[in-house]
Amino acid sequence: KQCVWLRSYLRAAADHLLVWANIVNSRKVHDDSEVVNPPRPYLTLARGAIEASAQAGWVMLGTDDKERTLRHLRLMYHDLRY
Repeated sequence: KQCVWLRSYLRAAADHLLVWANIVNSRKVHDDSEVVNPPRPYLTLARGAIEASAQAGWVMLGTDDKERTLRHLRLMYHDLRY
């Protein structure tokens, strides 16, 4: 179960980066369109990707199985609290 939970964090990080990539480097560009890219949405997507992957990394970097399990339980508790 821990693996599935952590995979969802990594998937969320990948989803944020995919949205960012599709906006910045869209597949369909028209010659007559003007591209205006304000930086704030990109920074928000980058932050979401960093936060999601950092949570998974924090759990996986525990020193032993007991520490990783405790970290995983803390993360689940705080997620459910939100």
